[in-house]
Amino acid sequence: MKAYVCVPMNNRTEKDILDDFKEVKDKYNYEILNTFFKEEATYTNGIVNDIKPIYLLGKAISLMQEADVVIIKGNIRKSRGCKVEKKVAKLYNKKIIRER
Repeated sequence: MKAYVCVPMNNRTEKDILDDFKEVKDKYNYEILNTFFKEEATYTNGIVNDIKPIYLLGKAISLMQEADVVIIKGNIRKSRGCKVEKKVAKLYNKKIIRER
């Protein structure tokens, strides 16, 4: 099965983001779709600070088509991108798992 992991990325380190992906993979043993485009992200002092968030969000959401499940990890209340991803998953009847 393939999983789309919805996790806040802005204002976090690359390591923190990748650790979240690894935790989900280890717990569920799903193939994780890579929605963290580290080559295209912009950083300030090692923290993701994207200057083109809508572009990266659209690129990530396009991969949701391949997902069997969408896993929401972490607190998404302050993440506009995660809110959009969650809404898309609901609108397209994707199975959603909520991870805290």
